[in-house]
Amino acid sequence: MSKTSDNTAVLRITLPEVSPSPWREVEVRLSMNLKKLHDTIQAIFGWYDYHLWEFDVNEKRYGPPQDQEWGEEKVLLAQNLKLEKLIKDDVRSFLYVYDFGDHWVHHIEIFSTAYVDDTDMRLPRFIKGEYRAPPEDIGGPPGYEYFLKEILPNPNHPERECYEHLINDPLEGAFDINDIQPDVIRGLLGRVARKRPKSRAA
Repeated sequence: MSKTSDNTAVLRITLPEVSPSPWREVEVRLSMNLKKLHDTIQAIFGWYDYHLWEFDVNEKRYGPPQDQEWGEEKVLLAQNLKLEKLIKDDVRSFLYVYDFGDHWVHHIEIFSTAYVDDTDMRLPRFIKGEYRAPPEDIGGPPGYEYFLKEILPNPNHPERECYEHLINDPLEGAFDINDIQPDVIRGLLGRVARKRPKSRAA
């Protein structure tokens, strides 16, 4: 029997500059481009897609369309690079940065690849993870560390009121670093996932 080419991958995505480091594993199609991967990362970490973002792959930058007249280093279109091309080029890890102010660096590892003979499988698919992601606009890793160590454990902290909307979010409830809200993640991924169209008989 001839070997069938792999068409899916398991990615492990980690925020290495945060302690404890939030991480997620997700199964995706190798035909996924980096724009779709951006959407996936936003979903599994609970980001709100408020800010600019880019991928760093082999010292090249990929992101959304932007005005090249800014005079900055050229940013290639994320939608033009697929994961299958990375596999072909033997790339097994790369970076994603979200919010150039807070500068959340995500390390992405292509953990494994496989062939899945199921055209109706909905991907991307959340597998597992640990630790809640930082709130938006918290001030990057230093601001998040201050939030965890100084604000959360101290109800009488003089700045507590400024963080109340993060401690008790009206939509997500009380902040719990150990609650990654897997049902919410799966719901958000449902908006990203699409069933592959069934092949038509000739």
